[in-house]
Amino acid sequence: MAPYVTNIGKNIGTIQRNCGGGVMALARKTDPFTSHEAARTAAIGHIRDRVLWIFEQHLSLTDEELITLYRKYERSQGWNVARADGKRSKTASDSGIRSRRKELAVEGKLFDTYQTKTTESGRKTIIWAIGMLHD
Repeated sequence: MAPYVTNIGKNIGTIQRNCGGGVMALARKTDPFTSHEAARTAAIGHIRDRVLWIFEQHLSLTDEELITLYRKYERSQGWNVARADGKRSKTASDSGIRSRRKELAVEGKLFDTYQTKTTESGRKTIIWAIGMLHD
């Protein structure tokens, strides 16, 4: 797939498709070099695939439910990785999981059901559902 560039605001970097078809993470132009290094090594493509897989299993979810299920599958499916100290690390932040869901919605693979649920904190949140036609 040919590379493409998307500007998402004044100080945001780019999203590019690499030769493997994965999507690279973003870093702001004003971010330190460590953020740019982290963005280059982030495994967004895998996270997107996992988010879509979770929706295929559960059909409709809020972001809160999605993150809970992601964490469950992270442990049960071995998505998290062992660190040098013997602990397991998360493969994605909560924000990263929500960002991947948003990207899938923009692509038309997920959609807003126009229904809501109440979060644990008492706020309304959108229920997202998998699109009937996706690649």
